[in-house]
Amino acid sequence: PVVAWPMILDNKVNSCVFLVVEPEYSQIYLGEGELFIPHLRLGTKRIVLFSKLKEKARIDGLTGLFLKRFFIEKLYSEIERAKRYNTNFYIMMLDIDHFKKINDNYGHLIGDAVLKKTASIIMDSLRHGDFAGRYGGEEFIVLLPTISKEKTIEIAEQIRKAIKDVVFKADKNFFSITISIGLAKYNKGMDIDTLVGNADSALYKAKNTGRDNIIHYDENMDD
Repeated sequence: PVVAWPMILDNKVNSCVFLVVEPEYSQIYLGEGELFIPHLRLGTKRIVLFSKLKEKARIDGLTGLFLKRFFIEKLYSEIERAKRYNTNFYIMMLDIDHFKKINDNYGHLIGDAVLKKTASIIMDSLRHGDFAGRYGGEEFIVLLPTISKEKTIEIAEQIRKAIKDVVFKADKNFFSITISIGLAKYNKGMDIDTLVGNADSALYKAKNTGRDNIIHYDENMDD
């Protein structure tokens, strides 16, 4: 027979301990379980709490995206993986156009709502395994592993259109926003500063050629 002890945390079954025993010893083990299970439950609760605290330290409290520091760590790992397996990937930098005017005209609470909605659209547009972070202020960054240029542009365009279609309300005022996007490809031998710099250059050009735009980095931008 099998004896089992459910691990109940916050009135929910978190896990379960199973033990295969000889029939004549089942009652003994059940009795002993009453002694050690509370200690095991306490240890499990501490592990769950630690995991939640660790996750919160990685997440931006407003948008729910990863903080810049943790995103950069992930990007370093992706570069090492690309070196090892000789693969490429893309990153995407996104910036809300004229965001300062939103805060100035409608206040920071509305500005926060815009940031949260933008982050939500970005996450909804990504594939499983893609990675998004808040880079700072109204700027976001996305890691797209194992992807073609065409698919990267498709995702960027999906994000751009979805954000443009949203109508925000501030008291009796209604407004919409746009976003500019810069794309850059990782190539073998490239370091993280160069990669992020390339995406930033593409974003800068997108914002200086009309905004509400997607630009893919090329070397001529540095001339």
